Amino acid sequence: MKHIKRILPLFLAACILTGGIWGGYALREAIPSYKGTITEANQKQKDNPLLLIDGEEPIIFYPWDRYIPSSCRKYSDCLKEEGKYDAFVHESLANTFYSSLSTRQKTRNSNGADPYSLPGWEDVTQVIYENLLVQTTDDGYIYYLPETKIHTEEIEYYIKAAAQDSEQLRYFTCRDTPEKDLARLSSEKLRSAASYVNSCFDEVQSLMETYQAEGLEYGYSMGEYDEYAEYNFWNEYLPKAVENNPLALFMYQNPIQLNLYNLGSLLNSQKDILAYREEILVVFSYPEVYLNFGYRPQSLILFYDPTESSFIGFSAGE
Repeated sequence: MKHIKRILPLFLAACILTGGIWGGYALREAIPSYKGTITEANQKQKDNPLLLIDGEEPIIFYPWDRYIPSSCRKYSDCLKEEGKYDAFVHESLANTFYSSLSTRQKTRNSNGADPYSLPGWEDVTQVIYENLLVQTTDDGYIYYLPETKIHTEEIEYYIKAAAQDSEQLRYFTCRDTPEKDLARLSSEKLRSAASYVNSCFDEVQSLMETYQAEGLEYGYSMGEYDEYAEYNFWNEYLPKAVENNPLALFMYQNPIQLNLYNLGSLLNSQKDILAYREEILVVFSYPEVYLNFGYRPQSLILFYDPTESSFIGFSAGE
């Protein structure tokens, strides 16, 4: 019995340590090329404690962890080889960029300029066209847009993107400030932002539950696909919530291209809320969602910028 009493505390400590190691490993797996260290946890946030990540070394999000500049060719040169490459990627990225402007118009306007005082469609597509790169992979091609400035005399944005083709976007961010110039925020501000993000998810989840209840009453469903339910939710129901909820607005713009069923699945998936440098990351590991062409990401990360009060983009990783 004395031996058991001596061994038991050591055994319990080993179990706790092992659980912590495996938990940390699982979290790192959700964020490719993760090199930081989890330094602090806010246990007061009951369901999703905030994890603060040491940002001395950058996290490289999918598919930028596969980006090899020396292996890339200019998109404009590739398109000279007719029929081999997707000739509409630059236009697809321009569409996503313009959609992201609505997010900023409704949530805030940091410098007082009209977000729509931007170059016209031809100018935006030309800037993207000139900066887009193509990298050959074992599975085909990845189209990379390194951080690119789009501006007029009074306003500027910085976009960064990666896609498999014009219909399969894997990464997109749109910021007011280049990544290298983003200000570091205090842990208190990050905690406050994380709490707000969590409340945004709660509100959209409640909206979905109400819509489902009403749908059952009126005879339509939220199954794999119901045409009426899809149209009514995206065009009539969700827009009512976008004014005061940046998550609802981000989902309304829908750069991830989720249908109603997959949006519901995503909201019911386990998520972790992390603070990294100046942003909040909402990490879904192995979410039960499918994107275009049946692609199921092993991780889906949403980026929230507390300074802009907006969800500024996402990464859908393998």
